[in-house]
Amino acid sequence: GFRFIARLLQQDSLSSVALDPFPSALNARAKRVSKVTSTNYALTSVLALLMDASPRLRRGLIRRVITDGDSISDLINDEEHLDRYIRQNVIPSWHPTSTCRMGAAADPGAVTDPSGRVLGVSGLRIADASVMPFCPRANTNIPTIMVAEKLADTVLREDRRS
Repeated sequence: GFRFIARLLQQDSLSSVALDPFPSALNARAKRVSKVTSTNYALTSVLALLMDASPRLRRGLIRRVITDGDSISDLINDEEHLDRYIRQNVIPSWHPTSTCRMGAAADPGAVTDPSGRVLGVSGLRIADASVMPFCPRANTNIPTIMVAEKLADTVLREDRRS
């Protein structure tokens, strides 16, 4: 699975929009930072601003702060390292979000418009946690249900107009 995703990320259609993909892990540091506190809110807000400031700074933060030096290419080029990384880091309960961010058509980071339509792809919508502009600092279940309900209402309204 890891190798498959690594190959997908090398495709032109993804490599041009996936900014500096990296392996992530819910390690002890990530667990500490994911606790809802005002300090963590400030810390993650500053880190997000820094990561958006420049590609060079983003890559440095990813390498030194987020991944402890592991990169996708390091892992796929070293079978033992990949095996060890997966055994240490794979968990069944992490809720990824924000992979297909919703936004205005002029927003270079947006994948869908406010109605869930995938930009540049006719007839396809996304109505799940992936359209959230950022990951909620709590369980994702209720926010995901609300996203789906809102987008379902939007589709029904548009169908009635047709």
